[in-house]
Amino acid sequence: MDALRKQSQFLFDLYAGSRSHSAGQFEQFVFDLLRRDLHFDSGLWVSGAKTDAIALAHTVSLDRQPAQFLIDYEPLKHLDQLRMTIAHQLGATLNATSRTSLPEAFTPYLDRYGLEHALSTMLIDPDTALYTCVSLYRSDLARPFSEQERQFKESIFPHLVECCTQYRLRQMTRQAQSLASSIWRSAIADRQGLLHYADAEFTRLLRLEWPDWRGPTLPSEISESFTRESNQWNRGKSIVAKGSRIGDVHLCEIRLRMVVDTLSDREREVAQYAARGLSHKEIARVLRIAPSTIRNHLAAIYRRLNVATKTEMANVIRELE
Repeated sequence: MDALRKQSQFLFDLYAGSRSHSAGQFEQFVFDLLRRDLHFDSGLWVSGAKTDAIALAHTVSLDRQPAQFLIDYEPLKHLDQLRMTIAHQLGATLNATSRTSLPEAFTPYLDRYGLEHALSTMLIDPDTALYTCVSLYRSDLARPFSEQERQFKESIFPHLVECCTQYRLRQMTRQAQSLASSIWRSAIADRQGLLHYADAEFTRLLRLEWPDWRGPTLPSEISESFTRESNQWNRGKSIVAKGSRIGDVHLCEIRLRMVVDTLSDREREVAQYAARGLSHKEIARVLRIAPSTIRNHLAAIYRRLNVATKTEMANVIRELE
């Protein structure tokens, strides 16, 4: 019962705390929360995308280790049998004594950074090929992790991954000033279309348009649009996609195709101006057409959207755009 209570309290604090941290603080917040129950000395958090050939890391967070930790690891990584083991036991947490599990060439590295014991876990999403790996280390050879601690980390690890994904997407939608409507589902990708994070529902909707799609890169119809100025990328048979560039990455949002997407380009223009509060005459002046034509367009739009007033129409347009 104590173990269940500890897990429940951890998950409550994880989800509650993730809503109150600013960009760049999430991984450190999780490390601090984990330390309360597992009492480790240092940690490593890596997120990225797995291709057929290599694993590409896009986020690396260190806890109580210097940046040199990663530099010194590079010439040794091809000898890292522990990494190979966790990559073949996805979702399982490996409890290892590093000195007896790694080749002798690792000894100076283990001594330098205090890596006597490790709890390591990796998950890879089979659809998007996105992976997350988190390792926790103890430096005292006489203080190994217990089986109970291993089980605790294994049980909460999927929650860490999901919570991190939702945190990243929330940060991006806030920066993009998105309405974050429940009808839009989100992902983050770099300018080449390589995914960093993706909502599970985003993946489902994407497959409605491209049934054979597999990650870790977005369909070319979307990724190629990163070089264009238009916010609307694709109006396919099943979905509509839009996006915003924020720094070096893109927030990608998709939703199901709806009746409003059947409006002509001119009807959409009229509807958007009307939703902003412009009168018939003002819209006519902007578009350089007769006010009577605007009235005809709005009547057709009302019928198509099954609304009776400009306010109802504006609510539909604002939610979908």
